[in-house]
Amino acid sequence: MNKKEKLKRCPFCGGKSQYVEISERENEGGEYIECTKCLASTSVMFPIKDDVHDILVEHWNNRIK
Repeated sequence: MNKKEKLKRCPFCGGKSQYVEISERENEGGEYIECTKCLASTSVMFPIKDDVHDILVEHWNNRIK
């Protein structure tokens, strides 16, 4: 996986998905993927030692339908 891998559409509603980097409030620095239509999302992950981008994309794209 790499940062250029395309996110699949939402498994629930087919909406567009987006990668979010939180830049404010209590979860600042966290990252997650969400559907822009129904707001389904992955868990928030924090890149403490490693980049979490590839992990989140893998979780989003390889979910069970």
